[in-house]
Amino acid sequence: MEYYTPPMDGVTAAACSWLLAGSPSGGYSGPVPEKGHGLAPLLAGETGDTDTAMRSEAAWLRRRESLRSVLARLGERGTELWAFKGFDLAGTLYPFPGARPMSDVDLFVRKRDLPVILEAFRMDGWSAASPGSGLLSAGIVSEIKLMKERMIVELHTHIFYFPALFPGRFPPGILLRGRELEPGVRGFPWDFELLLVVLHMLSNPTVRPVWWTDIILLCMEMNRSGLWREFARGAWMSGFARPVSAVLVAAGEEGARVPDTVLRMLAGSPEAPPGILEALRTGSRRPTVMTLRYMTGWRRISWLYSLLWMLVSGRSAQSWDRTGAVSR
Repeated sequence: MEYYTPPMDGVTAAACSWLLAGSPSGGYSGPVPEKGHGLAPLLAGETGDTDTAMRSEAAWLRRRESLRSVLARLGERGTELWAFKGFDLAGTLYPFPGARPMSDVDLFVRKRDLPVILEAFRMDGWSAASPGSGLLSAGIVSEIKLMKERMIVELHTHIFYFPALFPGRFPPGILLRGRELEPGVRGFPWDFELLLVVLHMLSNPTVRPVWWTDIILLCMEMNRSGLWREFARGAWMSGFARPVSAVLVAAGEEGARVPDTVLRMLAGSPEAPPGILEALRTGSRRPTVMTLRYMTGWRRISWLYSLLWMLVSGRSAQSWDRTGAVSR
């Protein structure tokens, strides 16, 4: 069975090659990215687009400073959060933080810590947006948006927006192997970070070029840290080892070094559950309805009641038809 491989344009492929070569000054030889291309900030030094680089760097600093106080206070209380994607990788793997643009800040939290975290953000001037904390605390969805001065923070308890659609589980002890980023914020171990980024890419209807550079840089870090065995174990346990393998093969075709033993191990895993990733990528209400199939007990009844309420009230279900993974 062939699995989906997200597309990669010419700018992205050339940027990946440049990163794999060590990001040498003057070494980028690919097309010049158009205005608005996701990799324009990363390549700004190579293309002479200093305005884009400065704007992206300023946006990064603004987000970081806006979150510093609330994250530090939570850290002082012993409440930890885990950065994911841009808020972690921008400051750890990219040549400079502004090279990795982001539209929001993604943070993972323990479900048991949600009341304390939500209250801390509220006291710092952040307000909660859709879908509200009820569905989140019930475990029906895994995400809530917080907003302040046109900035968005998304708190997540799972990689899939509807956790019931996730067929496997994650390795135990992941949170104990985290990396310290700054007071109150940790990063996932590199093997788990790579797995989350790949699953995020596979379950979204659109693919941002920066996700490919995330994967390339994470593969480079994996080779330095020697965590491929842990990665393979996590991918196998997720239930999506074969689709994950297809993405790594594509990264390898661009020059990323992925051990053959890892690819063979993933290729020998059971077939991924049919239809889930495809439904998440296509959307069109399929994830919302499919969730009923995989939910059990009171959560299924509660979600069915919510859907019936939306149908009777005439409310559009579009806001509920999320693509399944954490937001961009």
